[in-house]
Amino acid sequence: MTDANRPIPPGQPAALAIPIPTAATREWLVSRIAEIIGVDLDRIDPDADVTDFDLDSTEVLILVAELEGRLGVRIDAGLLWTARSLSALGTYADSVAAARRAEPRRRLAAVAAPLAA
Repeated sequence: MTDANRPIPPGQPAALAIPIPTAATREWLVSRIAEIIGVDLDRIDPDADVTDFDLDSTEVLILVAELEGRLGVRIDAGLLWTARSLSALGTYADSVAAARRAEPRRRLAAVAAPLAA
């Protein structure tokens, strides 16, 4: 059974249980940037420097808050200014989300290990 098909454990938010692939996050970031700055999707290069999009601080905070809500993890807003690209930001955000999803399993395994001995 894959992670996507496993039932969500009681008390675990759904956002932390459903893996979101990097491509989907990158596409979402491209779409949101295009919407925020008012250009067509094809004008947004996911590999361009994030600072090229000329977002103001309010737009960055909104984008980061939406990304956090989408992935269910906290993302430092400063990363948007220092990310090399939307692709890099998406990859980083997905890795943070994956680590966050894995953390409860690691804790459970650590607690259960002495019980199995």
